[in-house]
Amino acid sequence: MANTMTTSVSVEEVYGILTRSTEPADAAAQTPLREANGRLLCEDVLSPFDVPRFNNSAMDGYAFRGSELKGERVTLALCGTSYAGTPFEGEVPVGACIRIMTGAAVPEGLDTVIPFEDVEATDAAVSFSADAVKPGANVRLLGEEIRRGQVVIPKGAMLTPEALGLAASFGRAALPCASLRVGVFSTGDELREPGEPLGPGQIYASNGYLLEALITRWGHEVVPLGVLPDDETVLEKAIRAAMAECDVLVTTGGVGEGDHDLISRVLGRLGSIEHFHVRMRPGKPLAFGYLDAGHPVFFMGLPGNPVAAAMSSRLFLRPTLARLSGLTDKVERPETVRVVCGKDVRAQASRTDFVRGNFVNGKFEGSPLQSSAMLTSLMKADAVLIVPEGTGTLPAGSEADAFLL
Repeated sequence: MANTMTTSVSVEEVYGILTRSTEPADAAAQTPLREANGRLLCEDVLSPFDVPRFNNSAMDGYAFRGSELKGERVTLALCGTSYAGTPFEGEVPVGACIRIMTGAAVPEGLDTVIPFEDVEATDAAVSFSADAVKPGANVRLLGEEIRRGQVVIPKGAMLTPEALGLAASFGRAALPCASLRVGVFSTGDELREPGEPLGPGQIYASNGYLLEALITRWGHEVVPLGVLPDDETVLEKAIRAAMAECDVLVTTGGVGEGDHDLISRVLGRLGSIEHFHVRMRPGKPLAFGYLDAGHPVFFMGLPGNPVAAAMSSRLFLRPTLARLSGLTDKVERPETVRVVCGKDVRAQASRTDFVRGNFVNGKFEGSPLQSSAMLTSLMKADAVLIVPEGTGTLPAGSEADAFLL
């Protein structure tokens, strides 16, 4: 990429350019299960065996043949016990049963378990009503949940506590997870970290915290780089240091193509970055490319307004990180659902509008607050309606795509 400016591109064009301009890195790392919660899985996890691995009891009781359920009352001789981890060995003759505990193997030929509380028992036999249980009851059958070789956790899944428990049940001590290190920084002499006092004309640096939280939620490791000053020498030193430990660098605002833009001058010396005006609202400015630190470091510059930064992150940064991690073969659009507009949704045909709003009685209604600077408009929203370029205002009753927040 050259350090150039593209005047105007559509949202659809951005996805194509990002796909052509990025290459998946060797980003998978074997991650111990105790460290893998919330991480992204880099390959399918297959079941190495059937689950259950053998027929077993769903409760404490007595195991017997369902064919013995004849007449009004059943009496069976007791010939042993099967415990979880210590199965009963030997054959169970016709007319007999065994005591069995939850999870214990059901011997071959037996197919039904009746709970302890439903029988009258002595040391030698049990007796119970024939209608107290049905044939086949309370037995978990081999492979009824999962078959050997079945995909149980798909590539690209975010690992949940339940997924980790499932992986552990297959004997997996570690899983291959995305291991991108994403450095996040902001620039500007007007910015102060939360907790510091504000001077005249100064504001708190909030976008970095927003981006760090989003990137962490998406399963990647964040390297917080804080606020960098408007000093070209300091900027270059800090970015070079970050490039040595990060796979991706992300910033918001201040990445223009003008001669007075310090970030652009520094990036121009460190790699090749392209700047775009995307025909969308919120989120017009966008920059991305690669920096050279002996290994390629992907860079993305997002808009400075907080809503625009959050929106561009969801639309472009998240799927790009997934591609860089090798989880997909292209930069993919967010998953959408079809919704009905409860009221007119105002939009301009010259761009793609991403309208924040809420569901009211099952229909989408846009928020009256659509400013790129008003983060509350995004915080209070349920969904974002997509009004494609060339569409314009959607009347009430129209259908459109939306992605949920």
